[in-house]
Amino acid sequence: MLLVFLSLGIGLARPAFAQSVIVGIPSTDVTRPHHLMLAHESQLNTWTYDHPYWNSFSFATYGLGRNLELAATLYGLSSPGSKNVALSVGYKHRVPLAEGSEWEPTIAFGQMIPISLSGTGLGFWTYGVASVRLPGLRTRFTAGPSYGAKQIFGGNVLCAMVGVEQPITKSFSLIADWFSGCLLYTSDAADERSS
Repeated sequence: MLLVFLSLGIGLARPAFAQSVIVGIPSTDVTRPHHLMLAHESQLNTWTYDHPYWNSFSFATYGLGRNLELAATLYGLSSPGSKNVALSVGYKHRVPLAEGSEWEPTIAFGQMIPISLSGTGLGFWTYGVASVRLPGLRTRFTAGPSYGAKQIFGGNVLCAMVGVEQPITKSFSLIADWFSGCLLYTSDAADERSS
């Protein structure tokens, strides 16, 4: 809990220049040129498995400019332990569709190459998202397709991604996202289902 409050305090004390993901899906933002963004996400699932399950991923992005960022992500750190920890490297590119529009229509696409640190080889993750922001309310809706391999998702999975972001203040927003289907994020359950 102390770590959560410490992270929140550091986050509020420093300006955020972009948000590379909403929660788990890619946003249409990219990291500002020559800036490094570090983030960590943990997920706790107590309702699907016989025992509580914790999973996490940590990632870094670096803004190159021209609406392009490089990314590195560590997937599969979990309890119980994952049989497939993977380090992914890749990029995301943002394309504003109508500069200056109140609706901020934007698309983004990216590619990650997960390298298994557990001996299951190279994988892939390709995605694309589109977003619009409602004028006045500033609510942003994001949606798009995702296709990735077992090194991240527990199998070759084609799915939809949907996200919503609602700014409350200049530095606080309510955010939510969703992947369709059954994504297992390199858990033991994924290893058992694929064998």
